[in-house]
Amino acid sequence: MPLLRQVALSIVLVVATSSRLLLVLLVVGVFVFLVPVVIRTWFTRYTLDEEQLLVWAGALQRSVRVVSPARVQQVEVVRQLRHRATDLALVRIELVGTASSRNRVELDALSVAEAERVRDTLERGRRRLSTDAAPVDVPPPPAAALLRVGTRQLVLGGLTGVPLLLVPFLIVSALFELVDLIRQGTGAEAEPRGALAVVLAIGVLLAWPVVAGGWMIFRFHGFELARSGDDLVVRRGLLDTRTSVIPLPRVQLVRRSASVLRSWVGLASLDICTASGESDGSSGWITTVPVGPASELDALIPLALGRESLTLDVHAHPLPARRRAITRRFAGLVAIIAVVPAAALLATGAPFALVAGVVVAATLVAFPSALAWGRAWYRRLGHEVREGLLIERDGVLLGHLRIVPVSRIQSISIEQSPWQRRAGVCTASVHLAGGSTDVKVRDLGPTAAVALAAAVRGLAGVDAAHWAAALSDRA
Repeated sequence: MPLLRQVALSIVLVVATSSRLLLVLLVVGVFVFLVPVVIRTWFTRYTLDEEQLLVWAGALQRSVRVVSPARVQQVEVVRQLRHRATDLALVRIELVGTASSRNRVELDALSVAEAERVRDTLERGRRRLSTDAAPVDVPPPPAAALLRVGTRQLVLGGLTGVPLLLVPFLIVSALFELVDLIRQGTGAEAEPRGALAVVLAIGVLLAWPVVAGGWMIFRFHGFELARSGDDLVVRRGLLDTRTSVIPLPRVQLVRRSASVLRSWVGLASLDICTASGESDGSSGWITTVPVGPASELDALIPLALGRESLTLDVHAHPLPARRRAITRRFAGLVAIIAVVPAAALLATGAPFALVAGVVVAATLVAFPSALAWGRAWYRRLGHEVREGLLIERDGVLLGHLRIVPVSRIQSISIEQSPWQRRAGVCTASVHLAGGSTDVKVRDLGPTAAVALAAAVRGLAGVDAAHWAAALSDRA
């Protein structure tokens, strides 16, 4: 039985262990982690055809679940390290709806051939029920993939991504722990702070690119994006390999992101969302293209939205949005580099003249920085409704370009905070299925916000000025 192979692997590891501590840890791990999986898998049975999937599950509390292929959002074949060691696979089936365990079905400990059969059968059923056509075989992915991400690009993506900012703190913490262990083991006296700082700096410089690049390779090694009929097929993973099928007709959001460093080297990442929900980018309903040339990813955006071509230009927002951007960043910078140090100096009993000098100096530094940052943010800000799509752009340190098919929008609301009311702007929030993946078009004029809502909902002849005045009166 396939499940016994996974159990046997754990038993062999336990028997082969000579350390008592490791033996105890392995035994505890088997009972805590493996036994529930064994019980759940042992009592799971299923039958499958192109009409429905029936799953019987439960040891004490039995249940029968009926799944229609028409409700299948995404099918993913996962091979974690334990699966690869035993030549097995896991099939993860995401259903239409909000992200929760109720909308996910997992069939574990299947042979690789059976896992692929389950995936192909569900895909055939989904296509037939969605098009009312005769059943057809799922075509294999084309020999020429749309995009392949090599090891060099993954390393470069890791060195230019936002998580890179957290790496030095983790490395410094680990190096401090290592130094303490060495001192405790050798009984050596404390080294001079200067020498320790140099050692730590060299360690960070050497380990930083290794950790950042290694993390990307670990998650996305062998990443390949291919087209198969009306689906995108994604393969990736080093130890845990995954194969996902993304139905193009169900894509509701495409998001291109790029940090400042990635923009400088012409790289970006792409998220393709087929339903609202939380995801880590490696599974679930948000599939991530980790990194790639920005021009190639821009060429993929129309394909993911079922278009031959697409212009990504946007319209700028009103000038009050620029003033508000500068003001907000100036207030934030002053709070960080002036108010906090001033409060610390006052707590230590420093002279008032010194505190005032720190505040004045920090303010003089903050103003030009906020001016440059706010202007750059405003230049990036924009939106457009074109060809049945809502295009929205914002962000400087981490820039985003979001494209939403108007047909996938559930509702739209217009919000205005007291500070926005003073500036004469507001925010239009576009709500997608499930409510957890929203797109915010920030700092619009009230008239433009009402016009956007009318355009998105397909309302012609709306008096935008009248509704904008009503919004301001109610606010």
